[in-house]
Amino acid sequence: MLNFKKIICAAIVAAALLTTGYQISVQAAPVSNRIAGNDRYQTAVEVSKQGWDKSSYAVLATGEDFPDALCAAPLARILDAPILLTGKNVLEPKVSDELARLGAKDVYIIGGTGVISDDVKKQVELLGIKTERVSGSDRYQTSLEIAKRIQGSTEVVIATGEDFPDALSIAPAAAIKTLPIILTPKDKVPDETMSYLSNSGFGKAYVVGGTGVINGSVMTQLARYNPERLWGNDRYETNIAIINKFIGDFKWDKVYVATGSDFPDALSASALAPKTASPVLLTDRNPGSGTRDFILNSIPNENDVVVIGGEGVISKVTMDILLDVSQDTAQEHILIDEGSFEYGGVVTLSNDSNFAISDITFEIDLGTLNSSPYQREESMEVTGKNVQIVTDSYGSKKAVIKLNSLDGKQKLDYQITRRFKNAGIKYNADLSKTAGNYSGFEGYAKYTASEDKIESDNAAIKKKALELAKGEKNPYIIARNIFEFVNTNIDYDFSEANKGALNALNTKKGVCEDFADLFVAMLRSLGIPARVVTGYWVEVENQSNMDEAGQYGHAWAEFYLPEYGWIPAEPTVIKTNLEKRIAAFEYFANFNDPGHFIRGYQNEISYSLKYYTNTNTDPNVNIITSEYIKKL
Repeated sequence: MLNFKKIICAAIVAAALLTTGYQISVQAAPVSNRIAGNDRYQTAVEVSKQGWDKSSYAVLATGEDFPDALCAAPLARILDAPILLTGKNVLEPKVSDELARLGAKDVYIIGGTGVISDDVKKQVELLGIKTERVSGSDRYQTSLEIAKRIQGSTEVVIATGEDFPDALSIAPAAAIKTLPIILTPKDKVPDETMSYLSNSGFGKAYVVGGTGVINGSVMTQLARYNPERLWGNDRYETNIAIINKFIGDFKWDKVYVATGSDFPDALSASALAPKTASPVLLTDRNPGSGTRDFILNSIPNENDVVVIGGEGVISKVTMDILLDVSQDTAQEHILIDEGSFEYGGVVTLSNDSNFAISDITFEIDLGTLNSSPYQREESMEVTGKNVQIVTDSYGSKKAVIKLNSLDGKQKLDYQITRRFKNAGIKYNADLSKTAGNYSGFEGYAKYTASEDKIESDNAAIKKKALELAKGEKNPYIIARNIFEFVNTNIDYDFSEANKGALNALNTKKGVCEDFADLFVAMLRSLGIPARVVTGYWVEVENQSNMDEAGQYGHAWAEFYLPEYGWIPAEPTVIKTNLEKRIAAFEYFANFNDPGHFIRGYQNEISYSLKYYTNTNTDPNVNIITSEYIKKL
């Protein structure tokens, strides 16, 4: 394995640099190793192969959702076992083969039958392997059941059960120190958890995350355990704060790097990294200033950096940024005038009848976790009675509200608040250098599929797309050609509004959604992943008055390049020269200023509300549409 300069933070040395005035630069170096498969399940298998020749034990967690799996790393460390992933109902052959290769005799299944079915349990047992299911009635009780198998520690970790990055950031350190990780809701530690803590002799609690995920009332509940909050302004700063807190527990001859945008790769790494007492650094495709400053304050030394996940998750360009921070030109894109913003809205639930309605569950779909480079989510909050935010493995968030009753004429308000950073974006990299290899991109099937208003399987759409491709194989060049066609040939016309890609192609008319639909459909027809983005476009001069966000509603598009991630395209802008339409290429792979605010991605979970009740009378549910955006 090749060696190269390490990229860790050493607080003492950094302080010395500040006092002596010397600066040590980190030299560029190639990534020495990458552990990856063609999906999250295969990547977990490859991680297992790297860390274990044989193991009597294995931990089996779901690859479809994160909550139950978050706390498994310390248990895996005690067992000296890898964490393998499975779907809910089928144990994939690659996982069966890995269990056989390991010679596993006992498998711990994390979570109840709602996440890993008894069918999977039986499939494991048919391999001649004993199984033990570790589960509770919900994610919080499951974390307790795991904690009960981790004995002897006087310290404990408390993390949110509503999202994955904080718990995964501390998982390697918790595993090295054999600290149980216990999940909690934002506002109150469950009674059963408090009982467990009081009976376990803990003298210290590490609370992971800021007040946006675990608020002050939890710290008050934990006062007797000398709670210490470990946090940063976002998941990446929190990750660095944790690494610095436990810097003395890590050995620095190996550093693992995993994406902070999804949970499976970091989960697999959380079992492997403790074997060498190594940290796991979380990154996004274009590391922010916190991660870059962290690396700038590091010292050079020979070590191995191991990337977990394929090029579609962490590209070579991303690693060039991490490993050569002295050269700003390595940065694949720059953000223009990044600012902090808040989006808000109110949902009102009302029972307009005269009779009480009992046993109701409401779900407010909040949209997908943003994965676009020009907008970064910082927090999402829903305030109101009996509300909890949950997130699935694809980043879709929902507020779950369980009410024992809703009285006649009663109304309940729920305030939705999202805080995020938004910026313009300019690419330094030559995007045409993409190899166009999508083999490592898990979302490929999803973002090349035909769907409502994006009729990529239509013969006319595919024929036109092939004509525009002109025999080209490079996805960036194809996208540019298609952008030029849509941008210069479709007229903005409300008479054909929101009728989809095929109608826009046939009539040459539509509104922003139709421009975006046609661009996306033609790319998908050629096997290039693309999606429609829904949200708001508020130009800078109007950003002081955004009380009624609805008037700025807009749609645009993004397409995916394996090395660079999601690339924006704004095909709606009309540009002329001497009354002739010309392509507005300044809005292709480029936004000159902030103002494209993402609300969600078309045909994925966006803002909506549904409810369930055991009575025959349904409450009248009103969604108040007043929404605002404000600059912070």
